[in-house]
Amino acid sequence: MKTSSSTTVFLLVLVVGCVSSSSNTTCESNGFTCSADCSVLYRCSGSSSGYQQVEAVRCDTSKGQYCNAKLGGCSETPQYCRQTRASTFHCTQQGYFPDPYDCTQYHVCMHYPNSIPEYGSILDGRCESGWAYDPVTTTCKYLTTDKVCTEGVVPRCSYVGQNGPLASDPMMFYICTPGSNGEIEPFIYECPHGQTYVTGTGCTASPDPEPPVTTAVPPIVNGCTRPGIFADPFNCHRYYICTDSLQKRHYSCYFGFYFSQSRQRCIFGNC
Repeated sequence: MKTSSSTTVFLLVLVVGCVSSSSNTTCESNGFTCSADCSVLYRCSGSSSGYQQVEAVRCDTSKGQYCNAKLGGCSETPQYCRQTRASTFHCTQQGYFPDPYDCTQYHVCMHYPNSIPEYGSILDGRCESGWAYDPVTTTCKYLTTDKVCTEGVVPRCSYVGQNGPLASDPMMFYICTPGSNGEIEPFIYECPHGQTYVTGTGCTASPDPEPPVTTAVPPIVNGCTRPGIFADPFNCHRYYICTDSLQKRHYSCYFGFYFSQSRQRCIFGNC
């Protein structure tokens, strides 16, 4: 069948249009990116061999809200729609830390005294689909519908020096610091010795500290009798989580860490 040149051009435009609309977003690195019309924010995760694109939030452009890849949300600044922000985590101490931008991601940091920077990540982990990271239990305990995801791990940095405790773990806190790319980024730290962070004061000991646990909690071995997190009485590198429905789950700390009953988490060191 013969077609005119005008028909050929029309068909070519249709084909190009279909390709463009079906691939209006391309993930090139971990972090956030926006749709072509700046109405949808996508979270990108994966590696150079392939990235997964997941819709994070929809912005109401009819009300002047546009996708902001630098912020990781919606804002009234459409110029940030085309600027992506790669999720680079800054290790400040040794231990487990949540990602400040991605509630499903966590990082295990180690101390390298003869290196620059002095601290580095040995593991950048991600929870299974639908689950979010809990810094207290160091497990993927939350759902992506919980506040830690809907409201964010840390508040948006508005100025250098802004700080406060993490809502999901008051023993951890953030300080908004100038990043290497010129943006203000939240750096996450942890208070020592089970202290909690108070804005304007710093790390403070609890006024009514719990007495140290000197005996194992035996009911967990055979079954849960109450919700909570409990050390494994036979292995200091392992612990139990008893859910609200009294289901028992057994977890292990990473190599070089042990479970502290008083701090309710895996911490670096020997037991």
